[in-house]
Amino acid sequence: MVGGYITYILMTKVPGKRIRPDEFSSLSLKERHEIRKAFKEALHAVWKCGVYPRDSTMRNVVWDEQERKCYIVDFEDVEFVPTEVAVSRWNDLEYIWWNLADSVEEHKLQGSKASSEQIS
Repeated sequence: MVGGYITYILMTKVPGKRIRPDEFSSLSLKERHEIRKAFKEALHAVWKCGVYPRDSTMRNVVWDEQERKCYIVDFEDVEFVPTEVAVSRWNDLEYIWWNLADSVEEHKLQGSKASSEQIS
């Protein structure tokens, strides 16, 4: 490119598959809770890099059933923030914003248990 530049992004394909709403809702409550727990760990890992994804939706979560691990993908709309700010942003409403809550009512019933779990 004459007089300019071009940027490339190289990404590794992560194992697993994107979570679809119809598939997620058909899983057992135990399985959905496990996915939410793995999602919280994955989101914390992204936040620790100072990246706050703004496109928070279920299609940007990949679930590796074999490893029982979630990955956050699609970083085209992000906010770069200091790490301490990003990590302090956790709120159980993230499950609703990312479409990973079964319903607001069910989430409220389980919210106290989920929010009391510590992520290392």
